[in-house]
Amino acid sequence: TLSLSRALMLIPGVGRKRSAEISRRAHEEASHSPVLSSLAAMKGSEGAARLSACLRELTENPSPPAEALARILAYYRPLLEAKYDDYPRRLKDLEHIESLCARHRTLSSFLAEVTLEPPEASVVDIVAPGRDGDTLTLSTIHSAKGLEWKVVFLLWVLDGKIPLARSAEDGEEMEEERRLLYVAATRAKDTLVLTYPVNIYERASGTVLSLPSRFVEDIPPEILPRYALIE
Repeated sequence: TLSLSRALMLIPGVGRKRSAEISRRAHEEASHSPVLSSLAAMKGSEGAARLSACLRELTENPSPPAEALARILAYYRPLLEAKYDDYPRRLKDLEHIESLCARHRTLSSFLAEVTLEPPEASVVDIVAPGRDGDTLTLSTIHSAKGLEWKVVFLLWVLDGKIPLARSAEDGEEMEEERRLLYVAATRAKDTLVLTYPVNIYERASGTVLSLPSRFVEDIPPEILPRYALIE
């Protein structure tokens, strides 16, 4: 609802109150119809006509995520350039999302990847010009959402940590943690290294953790070679 309100307020003459009312009706009816009818009522508004055409195209002609986003960007780019002085920076983030969409054939698979948590920083901030050399980026899995690096090291891929021991009895939580590990693993373009310590005493549970995550234990060694660092 908030996202729809913001999109509507980009139309000249549409303020916060009007956009909120249209968004509320769309939410209550679980339909785009109130939006389209409201846009049609804005006679002579080029912005309303363009948004209406974009929404109709998306709803009447479903397409893969990358094609759908390309249509949205065709509508949004002129508004972005007119409204924001830093539009190149904002556009770069949107283009990065477009590249993520290209991996997916359906909207549901794309949303499954990006809805755990959005990135906490712009791709421009994290992958800034001049920082492609010997740079080490430390990140949580959630903050890395939507970003990629040539080489990625995942730490503590240890059963009892990934997944957490308390999640073992809850099927939904286990599946969520599996998806989270998938998100982390797919941040690597070329090389992925999974690491875990052995014989770690966890005070909270009173147990010793020493096995790799159960999510990776069935991966054959020709795909995931095993190495041990012995001091």
